[in-house]
Amino acid sequence: MSKILFEYESFSLQFTSSLSYPLEEPVSSMQVFEETNAGTPRVQELGDKDITMINLNFSKINLVDHAALLDWLQNKVIWMANPFYYTNQDGLKRLVIAFTQEFNFPIDNYNFSSGTLPLRVITA
Repeated sequence: MSKILFEYESFSLQFTSSLSYPLEEPVSSMQVFEETNAGTPRVQELGDKDITMINLNFSKINLVDHAALLDWLQNKVIWMANPFYYTNQDGLKRLVIAFTQEFNFPIDNYNFSSGTLPLRVITA
């Protein structure tokens, strides 16, 4: 298994160690659900394309990777503004965007950080 890799223009981010994390890839629809005052459900179609998300659940990454990931989001891809390539540990490469506007990776007493980075798949 190789290390995961992010690539954007001439920039790349490869984590310092192979990461062991649970990977989730939920698929959701482009719909809005609401209920009328009478309790009748209403669904509005917003598009004909399903959304595939990848939730990278990082557990105990070191401070070097923590700082590099924050720099990647703030200064390279500028949060959701720029799509980038994500290559997983099995070598599968996808075009994604970081589907978040916050970085919530608290650092514990042992100088490790954990958190989830949601990625929206643009092309598989």
